[in-house]
Amino acid sequence: MDSLEFDLHSQILSSLATTLAKDSTTTSEDIQRLIRAGPSSTPKPQSSLDGSAEGGLMTMRHQHALIAQAKFAAESSGQFDHDLVPRLLGYLHSLNSFQFSDGFGLQGKSPADSLTYNLTTHLLTIAGKRSAVRQQILDSVWQYLDKLAALVVSDNADKVCEFVLPSLNGLLAALETTSLEFQPKDFADLVSHSNAFLSSETSEQIRKAITLVKQDANNSYARRVLALYAGESIVLSSNRIVLQVLTVKRNMIGCLISAHLTKPDGEDDKSALSA
Repeated sequence: MDSLEFDLHSQILSSLATTLAKDSTTTSEDIQRLIRAGPSSTPKPQSSLDGSAEGGLMTMRHQHALIAQAKFAAESSGQFDHDLVPRLLGYLHSLNSFQFSDGFGLQGKSPADSLTYNLTTHLLTIAGKRSAVRQQILDSVWQYLDKLAALVVSDNADKVCEFVLPSLNGLLAALETTSLEFQPKDFADLVSHSNAFLSSETSEQIRKAITLVKQDANNSYARRVLALYAGESIVLSSNRIVLQVLTVKRNMIGCLISAHLTKPDGEDDKSALSA
């Protein structure tokens, strides 16, 4: 399947997700068909950190179907959240357990990046629409930050470059661009769970991993991932991560200040200022 066929397949599934989300007669069987188009294995949130491919092969078709599931969940009225939200969160946390097929992901990015970005973006949209699952989704996103930090210090240079850095890039980009209205607690959680990426120890681990992969004489997948981003004038590095984390914090503070200033008189929320 060439790139044009991949794009067409992605567009068809995306359109199907939107159609199903808007159709009040959509049934559980309709959703199951969409799910069956994705990865065959059930997501395992507690997948190992060693990078073993417990989840099996993740093809481009699987990626398209998984993103379509997330798109449907974000655009629907929430009648299938009880099944889809835990499933999507499970896939987010188990991405590192999959073996990705040859080739890179959507929009010229690695699969880890494009999948993390799309899953997180749609999950945050769901969080903004439905308070019943808001905290569940945000808690899981913060936990995923912790998981990526643990992978950085696992001393697996290939895994850091081929999965952790791209996935972190997608996660932070989703947090940076989301329209979700954040609350003071969200900012405190972000600070707590992102501090590891601002430490000198983590930065040194990332620099060490990148150096090792670049010096490897073999044309490994990890090395090709770094080259892919370099070709797009994107340098995956500890400095980039620090900048992204600070940008997300700035945006979140701006959201909190805006919400505070637009509150009617008498509804002053002092916690927004103390956060």
